[in-house]
Amino acid sequence: MKNKALLIVIPALTVISLAGSGYAAWYFNEGDSILASKTSLSIDVEFTDAQELGQFISQGDICLYLDEPSEKGYGGEGVVFKELYSNKPFSVSFTSSSQDVKVDWTISQVSQNLDEYLNINIKVPSGQLDLNSSFTLTNLTNCVEVSYKTENIPTNVEEYNTLKALCDGVDNILEIKFVASFSSSNLGGE
Repeated sequence: MKNKALLIVIPALTVISLAGSGYAAWYFNEGDSILASKTSLSIDVEFTDAQELGQFISQGDICLYLDEPSEKGYGGEGVVFKELYSNKPFSVSFTSSSQDVKVDWTISQVSQNLDEYLNINIKVPSGQLDLNSSFTLTNLTNCVEVSYKTENIPTNVEEYNTLKALCDGVDNILEIKFVASFSSSNLGGE
């Protein structure tokens, strides 16, 4: 009886520990009923930072996390943006001593490797930050919508491994650029 209890408890504890460490747990009705594998995709953030204009400060890091779809009933979150380090939410701020500076940001899709599996809709591809303000990327879901293509969600270990191999071949799925420049309203007077 003790052996059976250990066989049930130990795998459950393993899944719980992996789920909190940047790993996704996927369940299949096969010999390998639980497959745990890292499935996070990087999002590249770039800064054009001329020292005479001001300074960008960034905290934390963010990725696109491919978890099991929630409709499968195992508690998966589906496709979500997550901070790699939860104690440091990703945020970007820019400061300058000049009032003639603006900061523009753009979001674009970099890799098409996963187009067969993911719908990526960039709803708000660009914007502008007010001077000395802070822009928090936990609101990235307001700008980009990512979901699984229902017909291609993996249904077995082999299909999942194909998806995982594609993820491993992606350097960055999205790119976010911040550019500081002199405000155009002030350029005409010089």
